Amino acid sequence: MEIIGFWTPEYLEAKQKTLREFCEKPIVLAVADSLHRSLPGSFPDAIRFKSALKIADVLERLKGQ
Repeated sequence: MEIIGFWTPEYLEAKQKTLREFCEKPIVLAVADSLHRSLPGSFPDAIRFKSALKIADVLERLKGQ
């Protein structure tokens, strides 16, 4: 699981590198709602959250995989 929340340009670059490295693996991605719109690329399956990631959302996604 990768969580993208508070960010700086360097942080986003590191997260994107991690996502590229593991693109062939099943991964649960959670992205802060405020950041989701500004991320380069598309992450339609990402769990979006406002200020806190809800465990119920994560568990629901894991059940579907």
